[in-house]
Amino acid sequence: AHRRQGSITAQIVPDVPPPAILPTNPQSLLAPFGNELYIETGIAIMPPGDTTTAQVQQWVPMGLFSMASVAVVDSTIDLTVTITVYDRSWVLSQRKLLKPYNFPATPSGNFIDEIQTLLNQVWGAPLQYNITPTDATVPAASYNQGSDPWQAALDMANSVGYELFFNASGVVTGYPIPNPQTQ
Repeated sequence: AHRRQGSITAQIVPDVPPPAILPTNPQSLLAPFGNELYIETGIAIMPPGDTTTAQVQQWVPMGLFSMASVAVVDSTIDLTVTITVYDRSWVLSQRKLLKPYNFPATPSGNFIDEIQTLLNQVWGAPLQYNITPTDATVPAASYNQGSDPWQAALDMANSVGYELFFNASGVVTGYPIPNPQTQ
């Protein structure tokens, strides 16, 4: 259900006062349950003989992650920070439905609107979407209070043969599940 997840460990060399990023209060940059990390990896090419100037940089996104937990270990020599991260689908799964959610069978092509309505309602703000349109009809379904809204969205997508996930930029992405016999 969660396509991207992991843990990041970094050593922080002593600094007086300690770096402001440490999770010392709910407003800290590394405080879990609020801030997100955008992680990318890159390549820099150095000109011959120059070890300080990168001429070409190429950045590849690894993902937009929500921090689930942050652990700080002080060894008296340095600090080690370990951050457990998940993509945005984890956040949606944590926000259970506050009331029963029923949706009728959607006419052709309207399942994208249903997914957007559900996820935006749970997220609390409009998300970005990149879902391939389809003429398929989603069957009616009901979910109880306390159900996982991300699972409901996955069920809707699966019922029309789609996979649904957050891409590396945090955009809800959906398209037909590839069929190796026809593609």
